[in-house]
Amino acid sequence: MTKDFKRLPSSAIRNTADYSRAHYHVNVGNDVTLEDLLKPVFWSHHDGLLLPGTLIDVLSSDFSLDVQLRVISNVDRIVKVRVLRENIQEGRNSRDDLEAAEAIVENLPEGYKITHSNRWGYAVDLDIDGKASGIAKSLETKEQAVKAAQAHFKEMNGETDSDE
Repeated sequence: MTKDFKRLPSSAIRNTADYSRAHYHVNVGNDVTLEDLLKPVFWSHHDGLLLPGTLIDVLSSDFSLDVQLRVISNVDRIVKVRVLRENIQEGRNSRDDLEAAEAIVENLPEGYKITHSNRWGYAVDLDIDGKASGIAKSLETKEQAVKAAQAHFKEMNGETDSDE
């Protein structure tokens, strides 16, 4: 006696769904954590787009955070999401690591500014008389950007590593 396989009847998938759902892809900086994504304030600028049932794929620029979220409610501009799938690289920045990085930024010399772009990474600018001057770009971490700013500051002041 042979056993038949269970099969979905050939006529079962003839109708389309009677609803539509938006699906968005979002690139975020490397400093964004899963904890940030779950806070309604993170989505506050996009509350008009994010209706219940909407899917959001979130990917960090270094690919260490890859999450799929579903919007479960959007009431009074408060967007709540649920994690459907998450792939977070081991050793990725935790909230404590990010707070330590913020403490490093406090050592940034006056007039220097660090910016981040998903495409180009971190950059350091120096504001001289209201004009921004690029000092360094395409840096992978905020710590590298701060070190570049500090090194430039020392060089601008005539200091060298041998003076220390």
